[in-house]
Amino acid sequence: MQFLDASREGLAHILSDNDLFVPPYQRSYAWKSDQVFSLLEDLAGAIRRAPDKGTSEYFLGSVVAIGRDKKLEIVDGQQRLATVSIILAAMRNQFLDAEDTDMAENIERQYLLRFDMETRDYPARLTLNEIDNPYYQGWVVSRPEDRNPNITIQSPSHFKIKRAYDVAKRYFQNVWGQYSPSDASRVLADWITFLRDHAQVIRVTVQDAADAFIIFETLNDRGLELSTADLLKNYLFGKSGDRLDETRGYWQRMEGALATISSKEPTAEYVRQLWGSFYGLTRKRELFHRIKNEITNKRSAVEFGMRLVEHAIQYAAILNPNHQLWNAYGAATRNGLRTLKTLKVERLRPLLLSVLSKFTEGEVKKTVNWLVAATVRLNAAGGGSSGPTERAL
Repeated sequence: MQFLDASREGLAHILSDNDLFVPPYQRSYAWKSDQVFSLLEDLAGAIRRAPDKGTSEYFLGSVVAIGRDKKLEIVDGQQRLATVSIILAAMRNQFLDAEDTDMAENIERQYLLRFDMETRDYPARLTLNEIDNPYYQGWVVSRPEDRNPNITIQSPSHFKIKRAYDVAKRYFQNVWGQYSPSDASRVLADWITFLRDHAQVIRVTVQDAADAFIIFETLNDRGLELSTADLLKNYLFGKSGDRLDETRGYWQRMEGALATISSKEPTAEYVRQLWGSFYGLTRKRELFHRIKNEITNKRSAVEFGMRLVEHAIQYAAILNPNHQLWNAYGAATRNGLRTLKTLKVERLRPLLLSVLSKFTEGEVKKTVNWLVAATVRLNAAGGGSSGPTERAL
């Protein structure tokens, strides 16, 4: 890697020290109310233990970011950062309700807003994706009295943002009601300090999307579920320039075609298999680097998006012998595909994609029949393993 910076930081500290944005490829806000409440309860427990144990730290995993022009693009960790931002906004509003404007402004200027010297304005420190950001800015970052009455819930993620805020707001209303105003102010100040210094993550910052992919893979090897498909999508979107809407449309149509696939990460696996049908066997760790080397401009990004759509239905059919695509091929072809699926010869998928793209209907039937015969014979020779098939075909 050309550059990698890793540090252990509090989540609120990351918000206070950086200009953060969530790229278009990232999923929208997804935390449910019970997840937000569980986080609040866990933090409260850690704060209560702090006086007895010096500093009781609460570890929240990792945040992966790409440094881009003095900004940090959040590759992994946006759900936690957004939730902590919502929690801080709820505390700010609790101080506003208590007419403690000094504390409210401190939270606002430290963690929610930053001063832009060029525009002399106060944009948010965290920018969510294009679906969530208008609602997040208008409902969470804005003070209650400044909320635009025209801001309405437009998506399920907006509803989850509002529910998360409502949970946090009620939580701190309850905390405040248990103390005198001065003691309640100190309790919430302890919360802010804890979020800044002790609710910690490992922040990994790289300068290149390919390096971020390596970090993804390393974290996956440690059992953390991160989506490589998101990184691939981000790269294509970034290369699409002013044709982003085209590429985004292709990607959405591709995902719709793959919706029937029940595997763990169908999109990334499909892209890998399709890429292999064009350029030969490609391992998961090689995929992003190969795509990056081949797709270098707007035209190639949009064209690859078109290819993704064109072949997605074929790939879904390869994994589903009952798919309607096989209606024209007859029962023998369906049964052959069932046999190949049972034998789990995954490396035949790029070949089958190429066959479906280039062969006539009759040639497809003959090829499937031949692949079944070859697979069964080679498996028998190899004692039931698919290894001989994958080496020979």
